[in-house]
Amino acid sequence: MSVSFSASSSLSCSNSARTVFIILLLGWAGWRFFRTRDMSVRDMTGEFSIAYVTVPSREAGKTIAADIIEKKLAACVNIVPGVESLYWWEGKMESSNELMMMIKTRTSLVPQLVERVKAMHEYDVCEVITSPIDAGNPAYMKWLDESTAKV
Repeated sequence: MSVSFSASSSLSCSNSARTVFIILLLGWAGWRFFRTRDMSVRDMTGEFSIAYVTVPSREAGKTIAADIIEKKLAACVNIVPGVESLYWWEGKMESSNELMMMIKTRTSLVPQLVERVKAMHEYDVCEVITSPIDAGNPAYMKWLDESTAKV
């Protein structure tokens, strides 16, 4: 492949290089075109959220998880061990080994979910924070929709 620059800043290439460039450009343009129409990711902005709750034990996490799933306040709860939390409590720094609950829910259910977790949790001030789910696997998002209460 030969590429040369002239004083006028024009680009000159051989026919085979030009052909490769056009194929690559069309491939990229086609990928951009079809990627935006791809159903492998469903835009869910605002419809669903993930809540994070720390718990002191697996048993506490399973009890809360079973309750909120049974009430359809959540579709799925992951209980992740091995979280070390450092925080201020009553004027001094504390450290605790905890588990993290990752709760997938409908955004409209977050207020009910927060109240239920607070009622069941053994901490005086329990962590319940949420973030929106912007996009995801369409089949999973459909299942999430079908597995939670409609509000």
